[in-house]
Amino acid sequence: MRRRHPIIVQKPTEAQGDMGDTAITWSQFDAVRAERTSLGGNESLEPTGVFTGAREELNIYYRKGITPKMRVLARAEDTTLNGAINATVTSITVASADGFPLAPETGVSPVPYRILIDSELLTVIAGHGGTAWKVTRATDGTTAASHSDAVSVHRMEVLDIESAVDPTRRSVEMNLGVVAHG
Repeated sequence: MRRRHPIIVQKPTEAQGDMGDTAITWSQFDAVRAERTSLGGNESLEPTGVFTGAREELNIYYRKGITPKMRVLARAEDTTLNGAINATVTSITVASADGFPLAPETGVSPVPYRILIDSELLTVIAGHGGTAWKVTRATDGTTAASHSDAVSVHRMEVLDIESAVDPTRRSVEMNLGVVAHG
């Protein structure tokens, strides 16, 4: 089995928020390669809209400590950076937005999504459907960095881990049952 898909396994950390509440932040637990297998999907009509979900299985080499409380970031669409950026800019331009999330209907707030440039995770907060994006830098504990023109930009799909199973209990592999919510 070829593990062609790079994924990032993230672990949650609870911290006290600004208002005294508990806030969850995410940090990298491990970066590995996985084989992705689709297990199907579903769609439901709710009063607030249509919700979709897709189930997948990720097969990775065994990693001690992975639990269903963690999540996975998996590569989805790719584009390239159109122009070099330094570590402080919060607006970027990409070569193409094909396949990336579109702008929502009028009056609906866009859903932020993660992108990966080199080893920095960024969150796209505006510009959906176009090639000029407003971003939050150094997401999930990564470090803001300068990036060269034409470097790869990957959309990172957030997958919740539903199960982490070592199929033989002595295997060098493990299966992660994950779900993507749309």
